[in-house]
Amino acid sequence: MDSSKLKSTMESICSQYGWPLGNFYMLADDKLDCAGQEFCLKNPDLGTYQTESQKYTFQKGVGLPGRVWQNLNYEWVDNVQNLDGSKYARLELAKELVVKTSLGVPYKQNGIFMGVMEFFDIEERQCDSSMVQDIMKKCDE
Repeated sequence: MDSSKLKSTMESICSQYGWPLGNFYMLADDKLDCAGQEFCLKNPDLGTYQTESQKYTFQKGVGLPGRVWQNLNYEWVDNVQNLDGSKYARLELAKELVVKTSLGVPYKQNGIFMGVMEFFDIEERQCDSSMVQDIMKKCDE
């Protein structure tokens, strides 16, 4: 995997669309793992959320990253704090650190699924379909 391309794509998305935090979950051994992977952090207040997210792995279909992997499509949540723990594994952490909006998109290189990019905001956002389509294109080059 081209990690410089991944980092550049993530930084571009965070900067262009104002996402304060972006994480990458890489597909490895039939799970998505965030530990040691690329991230962008535009709001230092979310540093703890990023660090704690590295402790999570997701199976296909489980949690937001796992559902994105299973469906190979994006998932947007306006406010994760309105979900229950079965839909959002990091709910308690999100509540503690006031994370609200989450967007997960499949990331591919040369048409091959490599993992999931997930973006977070402390503000509640409504889904912007044109933004999502642009992000999806960036993540599928």
